[in-house]
Amino acid sequence: MARRKKNKTKHEPKGLQELGGYSVGQYVYALSYPNKVIIRGLIHSLFKTAEHEFMEIIDDIGTGFRMALLEDVIDKPSKRHVNSANSKVASKLRKHAREQEARKAKAKK
Repeated sequence: MARRKKNKTKHEPKGLQELGGYSVGQYVYALSYPNKVIIRGLIHSLFKTAEHEFMEIIDDIGTGFRMALLEDVIDKPSKRHVNSANSKVASKLRKHAREQEARKAKAKK
């Protein structure tokens, strides 16, 4: 008997679609909340509370979801911001390569 095709339901995105001039899917640089570390990536969702306006970003540097205040978004990232983010990514890639070499060396023994 043939398998039935699954009906996928479309999920409504959480939060607002646009807030403070930013929209979901936009690529931004920002400082994370609360530790003020530089992050960059696509905006996943936007939230507004009584006190603050937040965005949830899919971080390219730390590979995860991060929160940032809308007031901490860097509209025009300087070379310092871009180089800082790029060096963090390069550092993670070098670390990953070292770990892979160690695994290969361990497997040979």
